[in-house]
Amino acid sequence: MLLLDISVIYKLELNISRERLHMNEFESLVEKVRERFPDAQIRIDSPEKPKGNHWLDVKNGKKSVTVEWRSSKGFGFYANNAGYGEGPEEIIADKDKAFEKVVALLQ
Repeated sequence: MLLLDISVIYKLELNISRERLHMNEFESLVEKVRERFPDAQIRIDSPEKPKGNHWLDVKNGKKSVTVEWRSSKGFGFYANNAGYGEGPEEIIADKDKAFEKVVALLQ
């Protein structure tokens, strides 16, 4: 019989909660995408500077999406045929709505 000290379990849960609180919006989106599309190919490009732009490329079968995140603006969605220097086709500030857009583009 395995007995666990409730205080140890509580401390583990508290640490997990703290880690999730420190996640930025981008990291939260990436986690949700990984959970929803476990077989997708995911590439992340994080900035060297803390306030820089984060990039997420997801390929699920024949469908793909590129998302840029700026903490001051939100999530920018790029067309598959976008050229270098072109801006996003759409910007979504809310991470939950951005996730819904990712799901719609990858299904």
